[in-house]
Amino acid sequence: MEYLKLAAHLNTCANQLLLTGDASQAFGHYRTAIRLLSQCQQVTSDQENDNDDRARHAIVGQVSLARRCLTEQDMMEKECFASPVFEFAYHGNDKEQDQDQELTLNMLAYYSAVLIYNCAVCLHKRGGWSALQKANTLYNQCIELVQPLITEPSTATSCHHYELMACVLRNQANIFYQLNDFSNVKYLMDKVFLLQQQERMMKSAQSSANAFAPEA
Repeated sequence: MEYLKLAAHLNTCANQLLLTGDASQAFGHYRTAIRLLSQCQQVTSDQENDNDDRARHAIVGQVSLARRCLTEQDMMEKECFASPVFEFAYHGNDKEQDQDQELTLNMLAYYSAVLIYNCAVCLHKRGGWSALQKANTLYNQCIELVQPLITEPSTATSCHHYELMACVLRNQANIFYQLNDFSNVKYLMDKVFLLQQQERMMKSAQSSANAFAPEA
């Protein structure tokens, strides 16, 4: 868990740097955090599943792709950053990160997606065709990591997964808007609407389950 805690700390520091406009320094912190997270070896299963090794390799594969996609040169040029797509990069659940608990496959997928998303936000804010193209690639990798957490809900599914996915889709819509590709903008925003409906249904189901759960 030491790698995870350090990665979480770097993520928090980078979020603060991004809020103050220092996207270059934040980008470096996010890259380091991704490298640390890829070194997490002790991962437990969320459920008994023969495909756990395959799932873990798929997650690590997405993280490795992100690492190869990101270079220091992406943030070398000093530019005047416009207003961010969001006021802040996505913050993971710090309380969960600080707890001394086992790292599960779902957690590894989620935290990896958070860090990749934050890197994408830096590139997104930088602007320009090359940076936007790379940001969109990273957003797609986030979708690959988070989508299974939503389409195969379990007790580990939370509103954080839906919130992160919605942020990814909105940011992708913003990129296509800048490229005047309005058909993809509509497609992505429709997906956000459906995602919000799914989240409401998930919350309603959880509330009903909690209401009928026997008291301890």
